[in-house]
Amino acid sequence: MEYGLIGGRLGHSYSKPIHEALAGYDYRLCPLPTPEEAHAFMRARDFKAINVTIPYKELVMPYCDVIDDAARAIGSVNTIVNKNGRLEGHNTDFAGFTCLLRRNGISLRGKTVMLLGTGGTQKTVLAVARAEGAAQAVLVSRRRAGNAITYEEAARRADVQVIVNTSPVGMYPNNGECLVALENYPRLEAVLDVIYNPFRTALLQQAEARGLPAVNGMLMLVAQAKYAAEHFLGRPLPDAEIDRIDRELRGKLSNLVLVGMPGSGKSSLGKACAKLLGKRFVDMDDVLVERIGGPISSILSPGNETPFRNLESAVAAELGKENGQVIAFMPSAKSMLMIPADQADFQPQAPYASGLYRVGQDIPAGTYTVTVSPDAPRNASQDYAAYVMKDLDFDDDSITDSKPLLRGSTQTITVENGEWLELFGTIATPAE
Repeated sequence: MEYGLIGGRLGHSYSKPIHEALAGYDYRLCPLPTPEEAHAFMRARDFKAINVTIPYKELVMPYCDVIDDAARAIGSVNTIVNKNGRLEGHNTDFAGFTCLLRRNGISLRGKTVMLLGTGGTQKTVLAVARAEGAAQAVLVSRRRAGNAITYEEAARRADVQVIVNTSPVGMYPNNGECLVALENYPRLEAVLDVIYNPFRTALLQQAEARGLPAVNGMLMLVAQAKYAAEHFLGRPLPDAEIDRIDRELRGKLSNLVLVGMPGSGKSSLGKACAKLLGKRFVDMDDVLVERIGGPISSILSPGNETPFRNLESAVAAELGKENGQVIAFMPSAKSMLMIPADQADFQPQAPYASGLYRVGQDIPAGTYTVTVSPDAPRNASQDYAAYVMKDLDFDDDSITDSKPLLRGSTQTITVENGEWLELFGTIATPAE
């Protein structure tokens, strides 16, 4: 291996496309699951230059013949260059995190900064906080150790103004994990998370919900890679490359989710978008049918929606963990935004297409002939149906009648004032 990355597990890493976009050299990922493998790799010295990630940023230091002052002060090395068998250790995370602060306009000067985690990245961020003039750095760990306090104790530090997560908590594939509740920090001004997969960790989502700056670690990753590549090549690279690659990588890895009713065209549009953007297309209905082993209607029935809704939530969570997708998704009626007909921009007119209608207000009471909409997706696994609901509580007792349909078939359904008629991929026409 000439250039590459070593670490415990690297399935989450984006370093390969970043380095290859920066300098064009072949960059390889070399996972080393155990410390013994890491020691053996370092003893062999069979590389030109490498980056080092969790958990080996400290383990590699004794193998370095030279360590620059910044890396030695931090106590962590993430870049090693092999110069004729002589290993030089550097830390580019310091410059990378500083760049992240600058690009997002976040100042640590005079602030109380809380750092989550105790690994090599925490040491780097702590050094940056001190260099940036932070008034106090509060270190937090799962267990009390050294100067670190526990998460329980951290919850009582209402004076905290900036939080930085340097731990792997919430990182793919453990999306959704979080050990702090931001409601405990009334003076909080900004939250940063060095995790870059996923882009929006549970911690950052809390910050967004509170209207706070919420910054992930993607730009830090790109910046530190640019500074590492300069050590690899022995020459400077344009700073503009940081923003270019950060922007391109976010576009490539972000998911595009299209939400709509059957017949809305979300699947056709999704496939076109996936082709145009070079992303993988996923129809959530197809995934659900595969998991169920049959049509959705086999587990979704009036008075018993719970099994389907549980599966739907689990599949959505799984799909949301992956990157670079276009996902077509039909939400449950409970999650859709509805407004009274008299507030809409138009009044429903017969024949009535896919949607949710209040009987006696949006449509008249009576008997309707229901057929599959010609615009509904031609998918053998697609379920088409009309539902009558007595209310919008959306519990298992809400649906009082349902009429499943196949393409080309016809059903009749009767509705009374005060009820709701929900049409999935179907058209309802007043019966004569």
